Amino acid sequence: MRRYLPLAMVAMVLSGLLTGLPALAQNTALWGQVRGWHIRVDRSVGDGCYAAQAFEGGTLVRIGYDAAAKRLYLLFTDDDWKSLEEDKTYPVRIVFDGSRTFDGEMKGLRIGKTVYLAHRNIGRDLV
Repeated sequence: MRRYLPLAMVAMVLSGLLTGLPALAQNTALWGQVRGWHIRVDRSVGDGCYAAQAFEGGTLVRIGYDAAAKRLYLLFTDDDWKSLEEDKTYPVRIVFDGSRTFDGEMKGLRIGKTVYLAHRNIGRDLV
């Protein structure tokens, strides 16, 4: 059975990432903050940058640029998603404003004790 994630939830995940996940903040430096989004530099991906935010209910989102691999990535998770498995592929649908959609796959990625849904090579059209 497919599970769909509305854009609002994706946005919520992106906005709260740093406060809930210290493992993702390791090897990073704060650059600034914009409307609740933490903008950071990540030394582990060639000094690429990312925006992250944590939302109510434990939803975390991070979108960034991996400068070493020259690609964009998207990570999100939620405290309630106990069934996510590392390296397992999940079908996802992201709905933008109830009209445009992104259908694709994301893979379970473990960072510290948390498993995230990860797309490690997203297109500019999605961003």
